[in-house]
Amino acid sequence: EIRDLVRSAALGGKIGVGAPPLNVATALSAELHSQLSDEAIEGRFGALRELLAQELEVREARLREANAAALQDFLQKLNERLQAEFQREEEGRAADVSELRKLIGGDKSSYAEVLSSVNGIISREQEARVQFAQEVQHQLSTTKANHDHLEQCMTDRWAAMEEQLLSGKLNRTEAGERSAMGLLHRANKDFELRLTGHQEKVLQHVVAQKEQILAHSLEVEAQFKVLTERLPAQLQIM
Repeated sequence: EIRDLVRSAALGGKIGVGAPPLNVATALSAELHSQLSDEAIEGRFGALRELLAQELEVREARLREANAAALQDFLQKLNERLQAEFQREEEGRAADVSELRKLIGGDKSSYAEVLSSVNGIISREQEARVQFAQEVQHQLSTTKANHDHLEQCMTDRWAAMEEQLLSGKLNRTEAGERSAMGLLHRANKDFELRLTGHQEKVLQHVVAQKEQILAHSLEVEAQFKVLTERLPAQLQIM
């Protein structure tokens, strides 16, 4: 800067060649004073402000570029993470839907099997009841026929005994009365034994049929209980 001032003063003729140092200092002072005038200072400050403004613009531009790049990188990474999360969530939902469909299909199949089993049990129970009623009716008819036959036999025996007594073929002695009473007792005993045997057979058959019907009823109740417990959950799923 000083060299520029000296060169400017020399060119302007303010400093001569071989001039004394005092004159040189005076010339330099005058030149410096002229250079440091208000306009010069204002010009220098203006140039400095321009340089500062340009530097600030450059720095702001670089900062904006750096921030934009960092923001772009952050957004890209965030987008990748979101895409990965969405993909994982979609795969999980697809697996859940597939499992739910399998469960619903299995429950429907199970429900159909249980319903078919219950219908089969009900049909078998109805058939067993009809068969039981027919067998009981048959036993009653057989018992009544046997009872009528025994009564007819007793009636025939009494008629034969009366006929023998009236015809005089059987003596009215104590031995004859005992013989007649023996015949009557044996006939009555035979009738009672036959009747008791038929009653026991009918009773055993009735007890067996009742036990069978009770077993079928318990099985039906168990199947209906299982069906009733599972039906609300299946309805909610559907």
